[in-house]
Amino acid sequence: MKKIIIVLIIFLVIYFIYALIFSLVISAFNKPSLEKDPENYKDKLKNKKTNNKDRVQLIESEKDAVKIRKTLIENANHSIDISYFTFRNGKVSRLMLGSILEAAERGVEVRILLDSLSILPSFLPRFNSEFKYILYGMDKHENISFKFYDPIHPLFPFNWNKRLHDKMIIIDENLALIGGRNVADNYYIKNLKNKSFSKDRDVLIFKEDSLDYSYSVIRDMKNYYNKTWDYKYSKSFRKNLNSREKIKSKSASEKLKNEYEKSKELFENKPNNIKWQNYTVASDNIEFVHNPVGKIHQDPWCLRKILSLASNSNKSIFIQSPYIIPSRRLRTVFDEYSIDLKKTTILTNSNYSSPNHLSISAYSNYKKRMIDNKIKIYEYQGKGSLHGKTYIFDDYISAVGSFNMDSRSSFINSEIMIVVSSKEFTYKLKKNVQLDLNNSLVVGNDYKYIKDDSLDKSRVPGYKKALIKILSIISPIIEHIL
Repeated sequence: MKKIIIVLIIFLVIYFIYALIFSLVISAFNKPSLEKDPENYKDKLKNKKTNNKDRVQLIESEKDAVKIRKTLIENANHSIDISYFTFRNGKVSRLMLGSILEAAERGVEVRILLDSLSILPSFLPRFNSEFKYILYGMDKHENISFKFYDPIHPLFPFNWNKRLHDKMIIIDENLALIGGRNVADNYYIKNLKNKSFSKDRDVLIFKEDSLDYSYSVIRDMKNYYNKTWDYKYSKSFRKNLNSREKIKSKSASEKLKNEYEKSKELFENKPNNIKWQNYTVASDNIEFVHNPVGKIHQDPWCLRKILSLASNSNKSIFIQSPYIIPSRRLRTVFDEYSIDLKKTTILTNSNYSSPNHLSISAYSNYKKRMIDNKIKIYEYQGKGSLHGKTYIFDDYISAVGSFNMDSRSSFINSEIMIVVSSKEFTYKLKKNVQLDLNNSLVVGNDYKYIKDDSLDKSRVPGYKKALIKILSIISPIIEHIL
């Protein structure tokens, strides 16, 4: 028995070293495939103008975020395409799945693409087992198809880091929702036990005339979704259920239907009740931007778009990201663009608000350098944490999506964002951003907070301070995957 334990320990140590080398170490030496001409990426994105046919609306509050998802799905007539990084068991996910199941039963074709790593816990033994059987049951529906992006294989750690980070819903090619919110209760419900609230936002896009075959940015979103769905490592989620699993799946599906019927009482609007024309505002132009599909060590298309807009900005550049990590790889791309850093304002999490200890430690290593470059930094002190990814240029152009200002979002993950040219939309977005700025403190030239009589510095627990300090020593080694 002792020999077996020793052999097992040796095997686990060897496997750990193998996984570490091929998932982390080798990627540190693989340089991204950068375009020789930074402007070439524009041709590959193939963005076009919307000719004012698309309209937009900001979805800011968590209640509106739940409501719009339910309403969009209930308004579907032909197709629903959904893509998410995190889709976790909870009230919101079950509400969405209930509305999806109802849509499928009235003949709507549904495709759901999820990141394989984040959904993995739902399929582990004795963990969220009922949720697993809900997914099994739905996948057997003739109008519902699931796929997992780049499934994790224990023997092939090479692509463990490449994740589907998209957050998107497309309805009938005339409605779409894009943003930074995952499908997990802490993005929609405050005051959850043992889970910090994540503040985020979405953008709703509406094609004004669904019978008009003129260009719409939603077509670009649909084309990208099709590419990602057809990607060779997006694998179908089909499982042959035994008799016991079939019974459990049927029972879980029935329970889901009952939960969904009861949830309808909480919402005032009935399906097809929203006049999308009145609910949205006009835009002069909308672009859909994404990273290359299926590539690791990729040219950073989303980052390039942000930097291109920043270099053409006249008055102001605003960046909100939960993680700001200007690593060496990012700075290599920054150097290709001429950006006035004095015009730049950053809003990000503080040591107090950030739930990601590793990323905040990496950010802390660059904070002084950014201050020395005359960048104005606000750090959030309010309840919960900031998870939104928002970029605003002057008073006219804004970008919202899944893209964080770090190496992972730039060179590894799939990422998407929408770029809106609209004074009215940008004005509303800036008003909402200001609410977070009001709950944030400015970092001064001495690297300490500038005193604000209306806002106190939030107290960081001692253990968290110590942990961030320790991780800040380690983070430079792995900042290429942060």
